[in-house]
Amino acid sequence: MPGPLLTERRRLRDATLLTLILAIPISLGSAHIASAAAPTFQGTFTSAGMCSPRGVGISPSGDVYVGSDCQSPFMAHFTGAGSLVGTWTFPFRYLGSPNGVAVDGSSNVFVTDYDGAKILKYTSSGALLTSWGSLSAPVDVAVDVSGNVYVVELSGKRVQKFTTNGTPLAMIDSAGTGPGHFQEPAGIALDAGGRIYVADPGRMRILRFLADGSFDMEFPAPGASAYDMAEGPDGNIYVIRFDVSQVYQYSPGGVLLQTFSSPAGLNGAFRIAIGPSGLMYIAEQYNNRVSVFQIDQATPATHLSFGQLKAMYR
Repeated sequence: MPGPLLTERRRLRDATLLTLILAIPISLGSAHIASAAAPTFQGTFTSAGMCSPRGVGISPSGDVYVGSDCQSPFMAHFTGAGSLVGTWTFPFRYLGSPNGVAVDGSSNVFVTDYDGAKILKYTSSGALLTSWGSLSAPVDVAVDVSGNVYVVELSGKRVQKFTTNGTPLAMIDSAGTGPGHFQEPAGIALDAGGRIYVADPGRMRILRFLADGSFDMEFPAPGASAYDMAEGPDGNIYVIRFDVSQVYQYSPGGVLLQTFSSPAGLNGAFRIAIGPSGLMYIAEQYNNRVSVFQIDQATPATHLSFGQLKAMYR
């Protein structure tokens, strides 16, 4: 029979373990321990004439492409450090807005023509290669590692998958109100495993689909203006809201880990893109600029099972 001292030690150990478990977000049956440091603010950049920046895309070399809206929409090409490389205007019949921008492995740039109901494909220097439609309010675009193009349609309440030149391949057509359904899809992102994330501010949810288009999971989004999200190289999901100056970091399982912002706040955050090095770019419509953060990868998030946690305190 254990003595009083051993019994007290076990009681204290169990209490400590319980406190630790309660303090750790639980996701998919495991404990998720987040990095202690929030992404570090690196500064901002813009260009002459940039107005209401919309879509943001990152090339394999780390260059950044930003769609500028207002009276004369144009595409601005920057280095990863924010130095302007050049700009180009859209065709005469382009109606805009350039709400979505994505770059493939060959540095081809895809941009949405929201009112024109089509997608335009450019070279990295701005030569128009092709375009296709007819889409129902294409609001955002993403490209996978094979060069396939994913377009989310706000009015159509669906995601369409195309080849790099616009041949239809598949569709996620899931309008509705319950889990796995679209009400107001506004942003799209792909993770390293090819899973598809869709921001739906109408339902205040982030939805995730497998690469084959089947519904996987969803988690609550932070309000009705969470228009976009992106996966970081740390495996976490970063969600932005248009109406507040915060970025929300979630575990892969949808557990909120922390929030952060820039020193001056984010004003009208509309699109987010994250490169493989962890550099994060956020387009601010009201400030006419792009804010830059660096994700901390020195202490990556880890997953521990309940048994592993117990073993740590034996």
